[in-house]
Amino acid sequence: MRAIRTNLWIIAVLIAGQLIAQGVNRMSGLIKDPTGAIVVGATIRVRELSTNATLTGVSNDRGYYLLQLPVGVYDVTTSLGDTLLVDASKS
Repeated sequence: MRAIRTNLWIIAVLIAGQLIAQGVNRMSGLIKDPTGAIVVGATIRVRELSTNATLTGVSNDRGYYLLQLPVGVYDVTTSLGDTLLVDASKS
């Protein structure tokens, strides 16, 4: 009986995880400068247009970043320090 309860609990957790994951998207990329060199420590800022919620990420030591975002429409900017590298905003 204990084995059945454990298996049911594992199945319930897996189903719940799938339901939660349906409302989340991933945004990832590689930041490079015009010469093709990777950019370490770039800040990626995304702002959801309907709620104004903002999330940020930073490119790693290989230039990659990964953000987990709720479903929505976003403005995206990328900067390094005070220098704006990319502005992909609608406004």
